[in-house]
Amino acid sequence: EGSSEEEYILSNKHLGDMFMETARSLEVLPPKKLEYMFKGLNKDRIDISAVANALVHCAYGRDPVFFPQEGDFKIKEEYAEQLKIYRSLSTVASVGLIHAFNP
Repeated sequence: EGSSEEEYILSNKHLGDMFMETARSLEVLPPKKLEYMFKGLNKDRIDISAVANALVHCAYGRDPVFFPQEGDFKIKEEYAEQLKIYRSLSTVASVGLIHAFNP
């Protein structure tokens, strides 16, 4: 039993639990609407848009673009299609940032 507790502490899983608990108590857990972040999506600046999306949803483990769930607001198709361009290194990195603290 002691090794299980040590493993939990050493694996830093408690950080993710604490982060999510804090986010719930601050009522900042629901994903933010992309329309508030992007006043107009410039298709030439997708990398910046992907990073902005990741920073806004950092460590929540989900967002309405890459990890939509039932009850999420619908985003404009043009936003979704442009941000789902997996050739972009920043798009792939943004998925990692969204899952920070949640291995």
